[in-house]
Amino acid sequence: MSKAHVRLRPHTEADLPHYVEWLNDPEVTQFTQVESGAVTLDGEREWLARVSAPDSTTRNWAIEVNGRHIGNCALHLDGGGLTAGFGIIIGDKTEWGKGYGSAALRQVLRIGFEEMGLHRIHLIALAANTRGIKCDEKCGFRHEGVRRRHHLKREKWCDVVCMGILRDEWEARELGLTPDVEWQNCIDALSPQPGEVIVDAGCGYGLRALSIASRVAPSGRVIGIEVNEERAEKAIERIAARGMQAIASIQRGDIRWLPLPDDSVDAWFCRETLEYLEDPTLALSEAIRVVRPEGRVVAMEADWDTLAYNATDKAAERRFVAVHTDCGGGGSVDGRTGRKLLSLFREAGLSDVRLEVHANWSDSYSPEDCYVCWPLREGHVGRGCITQEELDAWYADMSAQAQRGCYFHCFSHFICVGRVT
Repeated sequence: MSKAHVRLRPHTEADLPHYVEWLNDPEVTQFTQVESGAVTLDGEREWLARVSAPDSTTRNWAIEVNGRHIGNCALHLDGGGLTAGFGIIIGDKTEWGKGYGSAALRQVLRIGFEEMGLHRIHLIALAANTRGIKCDEKCGFRHEGVRRRHHLKREKWCDVVCMGILRDEWEARELGLTPDVEWQNCIDALSPQPGEVIVDAGCGYGLRALSIASRVAPSGRVIGIEVNEERAEKAIERIAARGMQAIASIQRGDIRWLPLPDDSVDAWFCRETLEYLEDPTLALSEAIRVVRPEGRVVAMEADWDTLAYNATDKAAERRFVAVHTDCGGGGSVDGRTGRKLLSLFREAGLSDVRLEVHANWSDSYSPEDCYVCWPLREGHVGRGCITQEELDAWYADMSAQAQRGCYFHCFSHFICVGRVT
């Protein structure tokens, strides 16, 4: 994206001819609820007077890039004034695809949550507007449902996608705790509440602990447990840099032997940690010991045997998935832990056990930072799991697929929730 400056400003009379032009252009309005061809300058003058009135429940802004008017956006307050619907249009077609819509949306979110004190911002998008939906997702909006055949557009009934973002989700992103889809699923399953004490078992570098802390604040606590000294120290530094030491703390230790009293916490959580243990039942037994009766135990694990690629050579793909699962492509002891969570929780004696299965996929080939794209590492050659020739051929195939726009990988992750009796 260009480094051009995106600015939101109040509307002026001079903007109205642009709106008449844009809103009468079928290409501009194809994914909006506006029908082109009926917009007049007098009508836009009436609209400007209405949204500029002191009692208006709409906050509107013109979008400028380097002083040039390219679109508009708005927040439409709901009853009570704590939630609002968002709308945007980039009318200047020469500026499409440059990221200006995302930049404007991020500014609106800051205004809505910081200045206006909103609790929630929501939107609806025509399901066919895939580019707009990706923009919304990138800014933190989450899918909340689909209204089937909800909007009549150009004599055709269209599905609309409902999306929303909460203030605490936005605040977490602003702290650098940008949630991925897996983490959102985990948070939904864990459901941390203000005032709770929660253990983050295998907390890594502390980002998860900070995210949970933002939800149990101000009177709750998060206790992170991390066996790796470097990660534990980094987590402590990160928490101190955020000024959240009163809410989040890190202890170096093994999650199979927690330095906590019996029945002392409300919930225990771990993400992609049990797969690294020879005997995960020891960790679950400790979880049950420290969690109060009726408290929650939550674990998320991938199942690497579900990994699939769009490989040219199907036999090679099966071989590589087996090596990734059985030889610890991600460093795990058991790459099939995800599918075992349900039985592990039941056998541990937890009640009200439920399991969620989620697909995680990507068409982005990023071998530099994604072990799913670059799963085997050269260490497997030295261990005799695979030959260098096989490894080179696999990388070449994945790279070629990416260059053609055909790269794809997918795997499943499992979230299990149980209650201590």
